[in-house]
Amino acid sequence: MPLSALELFIALAAVAVALDFLARKLATPRPVVLAAGGLLLGIALRGVPGLPALQVDPQTSLDIVLPPLLAVAAFRVPLGAFRASLRPITLLAVGLVLATMAGVAAVAHAIVPGVTWAAGWVLGAVVAPPDPVAATTVGRGLGLPNRLVTILEGEGLVNDAGALVTYQLAVAAVVTGVFSWQHAGLEVVRSVPVGVLTGLAVGWATAFIRRRVDDVMIETAVSLLLPYVAYLLAERLGGSAVLSVVAFGFFIRRRATEIGTPATRLVSRTVWQAIDFVTGGLVFILVGLELGRVVAAGLSGPLIAQAAVVSAAAIAIRLGWTYFVPHVVRMVTREPRESMLTMAELTVLGWSGMRGVVSLALALAIPMQTAAGEPFPARHALVTIALVVVLATLLGQGLTLAPLVRALGLADPDASKRQEHEARTAAVEAGRACIDRRAADRELAPDVHGRLVERLGQDVGLTAANGDGREAALPGGHEVVEVLLEALECERAAILRLRDDGRLNEESAASLEAELDLDELTLRGDAGQLAAQ
Repeated sequence: MPLSALELFIALAAVAVALDFLARKLATPRPVVLAAGGLLLGIALRGVPGLPALQVDPQTSLDIVLPPLLAVAAFRVPLGAFRASLRPITLLAVGLVLATMAGVAAVAHAIVPGVTWAAGWVLGAVVAPPDPVAATTVGRGLGLPNRLVTILEGEGLVNDAGALVTYQLAVAAVVTGVFSWQHAGLEVVRSVPVGVLTGLAVGWATAFIRRRVDDVMIETAVSLLLPYVAYLLAERLGGSAVLSVVAFGFFIRRRATEIGTPATRLVSRTVWQAIDFVTGGLVFILVGLELGRVVAAGLSGPLIAQAAVVSAAAIAIRLGWTYFVPHVVRMVTREPRESMLTMAELTVLGWSGMRGVVSLALALAIPMQTAAGEPFPARHALVTIALVVVLATLLGQGLTLAPLVRALGLADPDASKRQEHEARTAAVEAGRACIDRRAADRELAPDVHGRLVERLGQDVGLTAANGDGREAALPGGHEVVEVLLEALECERAAILRLRDDGRLNEESAASLEAELDLDELTLRGDAGQLAAQ
């Protein structure tokens, strides 16, 4: 008997938590362990009599998990570093996606019986967008250069949009038997600006609402709801739902300190971390589950060979692109060699093409029939090959990425600690400069100024405990508190500047921001507000 939706969610979430614990024990990338566990679960559910059936609708799953994952990813990407790396991100998210579609379509058309050119483009669109979660998870743990992590994250934010639009056009061409380049061009031209403008409009509305609401729970609930609004509204308007959520996330990130109180930011940050953990776990469990079903159903030898060739083609196209195209661009634009990624970084970038939930959902959403009532050309082969590509890249590349990073000398486990130390130093200097300016304007008595500067010590925040662990008394009255709040903002600005420039990773920046939010709550006398939530 099939499980209900609630039972299914609870069961998969429990499995995801258990596998995450196992991944930590094995020191293995979380997405890889989750997908492997889902694979074994899918095989068991198909092969063991008496076990309940797990029936998951791919489109529904995509609509549920994609908006929060995109919102979190957009919120994490440093905007300044994203703009600085816009060229390589665009080359990967647009150029490489199109090259992968064309290459995979050609290979599939050549070696898989019954796959027309249009059906080959459908398969190409399915396997073109890599899921950067596994790569960035490994990268952060090993201390990959921030620029490389930013490129991977930026690629993951943008490439889904192009792949989804092309997929819809290719499916329509197969189903209707008609394809118009003019219609396809107009669809792309329309979907991108409509999606971006929708996301910005929802972001503006969110900021407008949250500036006028002073309730932690309501603001947190609004922050959870609005990514879905941006996603679904863009779909209704015919725009790119992916770009809508990305634009929404960018807009809110730039205004995060303007539209929320410190208590709201602390609570929302914790809630979103939990949601990111659960949805990320469910994504890779679902990937493995569907792969397990296919494996349990049995695969023919010729189909396995064809899938292996397509998987190798997809991997080779990405590696060839990352090695060749940047050098062509450098020669055309005369970009200085020192500003380019090194060969080691290009190798890691090329090997970070693991496929995930988007490829899974698109594969399973391929229609059963054409408009004429005929079977969709080679649908079983297309779905099976796509799932094998996901398996080959996610497990094969996911398990070997960390050893490759270490072998190339790019692993720097102490990078995060070093960046955080440098950020703390820069923040303290910014806060001290702020207090010094107020003292120079004779707004602080000399003894108060000295006590405040001494209070800064060597750490961010102005309300830290003293040496014996007890909170030291703050000097002065209302005027001094105003000075301290201004110094906190100077510290926050220094941290965010380093983050947006790509010199401080997101985890360290979030930790430092949380410290400043707690300090601000204490200074304003609102610490009880957080405890009451």
